[in-house]
Amino acid sequence: MHGGAFVEIKACPVSVDAAWSNLNGPIGGSVGETALLVHPGSRHGGPAPVLDCAVMTHGLTGRALDASSGTPSSWPVGRLIVHRSVRRGQIGWARTARVVSDDERGLLVWIARHSPVADQVCADGRGMRAMPFTEWITLEYRLRVGTWTGPGVLKFLPTGAAHSVWWMRDAAGAFSNWYVNLEQTGVRWADAGLAGVDIVDQDLDVVIDADGSWRWKDEGEFAERLALPEHYWVNDPDAVRAEGRRVVELARQQLFPFDGTWCDFQPPTHWVTVPTLPTGWDRPSARPADAA
Repeated sequence: MHGGAFVEIKACPVSVDAAWSNLNGPIGGSVGETALLVHPGSRHGGPAPVLDCAVMTHGLTGRALDASSGTPSSWPVGRLIVHRSVRRGQIGWARTARVVSDDERGLLVWIARHSPVADQVCADGRGMRAMPFTEWITLEYRLRVGTWTGPGVLKFLPTGAAHSVWWMRDAAGAFSNWYVNLEQTGVRWADAGLAGVDIVDQDLDVVIDADGSWRWKDEGEFAERLALPEHYWVNDPDAVRAEGRRVVELARQQLFPFDGTWCDFQPPTHWVTVPTLPTGWDRPSARPADAA
């Protein structure tokens, strides 16, 4: 599932069995009361629907497929999409975002403060990171809908890469540092008027400061979960670390995107933060390999 491979699927029967699990909440957060109580392996209820899966793009190539022609086309600036983290077919978190640019370099999106989001928590409201992984895998989960409480964040998903780069901001909205989220290459989807990209967050991350200094983040969580391979979604930890080191080398040499690009980005003033998650945001994963 890397850059260049496209698949078009129409009227494909898709089950909505997936329970919501495995939150590794990124910087930000959610506050809300709307919730769906589920358990790993349980059904949301009702028969599995047949979705018009008009387009799914395997491998984030910086392009989507045009539903009418089947040819690559870019998502327009300002388009609302849903950025989701998926693990073994289950959605861990979802964020609404707007497209800033979409070209051969990759997909750049903006998540504004107060954007609608969804995060998975257990029945008592704790997320996966608030407890040992050995406890998390035994619990029932509910999906909590809320809003992005941190400063706005710019996210860049480079073409064909196994990471994304986030431009983090301080409370005043000024650039503070880069956050490299190590993840499986995104899979795009678009149908019924909504579009999105599904990644698999691989938990180990890299923080790169403006002066070029860097450090690993969440090494303890990464090691803890690797000890439970039957429940974890990372199969090749060496590849994850190698990708992190590769990105650090780009930053050390001040190469794109660590060359000052987009550090002063400001979203257009006419972009409106939508009040709720769009209809269809919780559609089944677009990642075929994660469907089981």
